[in-house]
Amino acid sequence: MSFRGRSTEQLVRIAAAGGGMRSSAVGRSTDDLVRIAAAASTGGARLFLSGMSGRPIDDVIKVAAAGRGAVVFESKRTAGRSVPNSQHVYEVRPRKDKRGFDLISDVLPFGRLWYLEVSDAIGYAEHPSRSHRAVIRVYDEASKVIETHEQAGDFKEWYDNIMQSPSAEEQSLTLVEDFVHELTDAIQSLSGKRPDTLRANYRLWSSKHLYHAAGGFAFLRRSQLVDASKFLVRPAIEMMIRLEAARQHPDLFYRIAHSEHLQDKHLLRIAGRQELQARSDKIWERFNDAFAKEFPTISIPNVDDRLTIEYLAEKAELKPFYDSHYRIYSRYTHGALHASTGNLDEATDPEDNRIIAICALVSLDNLVSLGAKSPTHDRLVQRLSAV
Repeated sequence: MSFRGRSTEQLVRIAAAGGGMRSSAVGRSTDDLVRIAAAASTGGARLFLSGMSGRPIDDVIKVAAAGRGAVVFESKRTAGRSVPNSQHVYEVRPRKDKRGFDLISDVLPFGRLWYLEVSDAIGYAEHPSRSHRAVIRVYDEASKVIETHEQAGDFKEWYDNIMQSPSAEEQSLTLVEDFVHELTDAIQSLSGKRPDTLRANYRLWSSKHLYHAAGGFAFLRRSQLVDASKFLVRPAIEMMIRLEAARQHPDLFYRIAHSEHLQDKHLLRIAGRQELQARSDKIWERFNDAFAKEFPTISIPNVDDRLTIEYLAEKAELKPFYDSHYRIYSRYTHGALHASTGNLDEATDPEDNRIIAICALVSLDNLVSLGAKSPTHDRLVQRLSAV
């Protein structure tokens, strides 16, 4: 039963009468929470309270002291978890781009997740399904089932493992920080080495852009500014898509550059900066000539059609990632109601760090292909597979 719309007085009466409840601290003062906690203690009820992570520690202690053991503080991730009777069904299918496997299920927050190894996909499916009956089917490239894994739900085992295991948030955030450190060293290893082609330069600067996004994300996350960190996820995904599209398709690299040139002209025209418009046109002429020289066998592509991130994702074989993660995190960027009210946080919180780590890996792979050194690359990939 939800108590979201109940007044403080009503909750005090319910708790004092011995009624246990699960409620949120959002929108209630510390004094109100102290009253509810004290009533729960008096009535012998249990109060599961979420939404306290942003409160000063002294306020948390006041509520805990008033409850005298009756209050259980919950995180967004664990709040409201119960033992459902439904069966979880998962599919593990090889990706068309030959880069790992997709774990697909209606119970996943984004519909599908990307893994490098089948065992890692199975392991992820088994973990959140400890409290459910679950079926995991593994398919080959011909869409034939080659493995089936079944398990009976055991809530006690699942709950004990959640309570006793190290924080998944801490593990995945540490991985992001380690990626940032590796990217720092990789970029420094390229010091004094200037790429000699247009596309190599684009890949270098785009990889640095992803590096800065990952670094900013890690700083905000480590500073407990989780909500603020989410605003960096969508730009990182978009840069990853652009980078992979340009790496795989020289014609798309040209179209990306032309699209940005048109945007520059539009902004300069609005600002009335004619001298800068003329300079921008000259830069584009040099780019056009250099592209033709670098890719003599590639015809200048049709630039009349509007270039979209969705199209780039499809060409980079990242369309499933676009349909799930990019669309979800765009709602934070655009200030959608569900994002602003925190209704998306339960689905995105467990994914934030993993997505940034994936973007950081794409950045690192591009830097390595440009000659950067990355001694712990393979180990980071293994850790990412286990997240």
